[in-house]
Amino acid sequence: MEGNSSEDDTFDHLRYTVRTDGFGTTFYYNNRGLLHHEGGPAVVMSNGYRAWLIDGDYHRVDGPARMWPDGSWQTFRYGVCTGHS
Repeated sequence: MEGNSSEDDTFDHLRYTVRTDGFGTTFYYNNRGLLHHEGGPAVVMSNGYRAWLIDGDYHRVDGPARMWPDGSWQTFRYGVCTGHS
């Protein structure tokens, strides 16, 4: 079912190890224990910070790989910073 976040959450939990710490930060790990989440941020903090990582490296092709609540951002490709606000 498209757009069903409950179903999407279940799929993510099968594909990744998902942990939420005492501060409300959610982390997605691959089977090698590296921060990793395809199609979404691998780190989601309660203050609005988001980070996209693939195999432990900051990486995103369709937008910033790091975004802060104040609107600042950084773009990365395979762990290399390619721009910032």
